[in-house]
Amino acid sequence: MVHNALKLSKAEVPPRVAIACGIIEDEQGDWMQISIEDNGIGLNDADSERIFTSFDCHHSKDQYEGSGV
Repeated sequence: MVHNALKLSKAEVPPRVAIACGIIEDEQGDWMQISIEDNGIGLNDADSERIFTSFDCHHSKDQYEGSGV
């Protein structure tokens, strides 16, 4: 995830990646939550489900390299 945050950064803006973690407690036990936030190119809501399909890249390979895994 951090790799994609840096690779898909905006050309005119220095990349910023924030990593945070915390403990979430519920009736099933304690859980570790890790979040990564960046100021990259973003994602359209229409493509939000598609990004979890293996080998399906959001952008063409001439824009950003990668296999979509």
